[in-house]
Amino acid sequence: MHPALFQLGGRFPKVPFSVELPRENEKWAVLGSAGMFGRQMFLTLEEQGKQVEGFSREDLLAEAKLEEVQERLGGSTFVINALAFTQVDDAEGDPNAANEVNGHFVGRLAKACEQAGALLFHVSTDYVFDGLSSDPYPVDAAANPQTAYGRSKLLGEQAIKESAADFTIFRTSWLYGKTGSNFPKTIANKLMAGQPVRVVADEFGSPTSAKDLSDLIMRYAELDRRPSIVHATASGSCSWYEFAREIAISLNLDPDELVIPVSSVEFETLAKRPKYSVLDNTEGPIEPIGNWRERWRAQSSEVLLGLQ
Repeated sequence: MHPALFQLGGRFPKVPFSVELPRENEKWAVLGSAGMFGRQMFLTLEEQGKQVEGFSREDLLAEAKLEEVQERLGGSTFVINALAFTQVDDAEGDPNAANEVNGHFVGRLAKACEQAGALLFHVSTDYVFDGLSSDPYPVDAAANPQTAYGRSKLLGEQAIKESAADFTIFRTSWLYGKTGSNFPKTIANKLMAGQPVRVVADEFGSPTSAKDLSDLIMRYAELDRRPSIVHATASGSCSWYEFAREIAISLNLDPDELVIPVSSVEFETLAKRPKYSVLDNTEGPIEPIGNWRERWRAQSSEVLLGLQ
């Protein structure tokens, strides 16, 4: 019988955090492999020659029951959960849908990993914090989400912690990458069409490359011991306006002419965006991702490839 990661009642050896896993036998499962980060994570694993299988939202959430999942996944060593309800404004109108994907499903996933002895790497968000700080949030800062999306993601974090699974939660922010839609591509398309862009200048965070995040996760997978929470963002911070200026520069366009700073009060949204969601990424045992501006400049041509 094919060993199923999510098989209920099966006998699986428990893998403690302190034991190094046999690298020649490791298997990876990427949940949400059709999304922006999940796709990049899948590609990174393939590039490193790992045995990996991807699962889309449609694969896993048609019924959203543990029994429906167990037949699809087989004895994986690492399970990366990049599956998420990410429409922040939509979550305000349908919090139950966000809670199901970002919270309840994650709880079932954690229990399944617990039974299988698999290591769960879960991608979370800066939105679990209130955005009212003026200093980077440490990993042990009190969560206080201000949106339905943030509350749903915190629900998932709590469900993982309440399980007995081996896990690491990777909180990240302002993700962009070469796959899927994201802020740089949206801004670049408008700029290349000759359209000036009005961009919020009073919300601050750390633009983070999906490629850098996937590389960081791979480095944590090599450790014998892993922290329960990692703040996995690029270093430094900026406003959306500053980031948009960098995008214009990457396109050899004049940001002074095309990028216009505005206040967040000029943009009404259903969900309240955090004013300051910079995460302290210095607490983990692995060197954090480099400065956001340097990392953007190193990867901008790949991210914007095909748009120019």
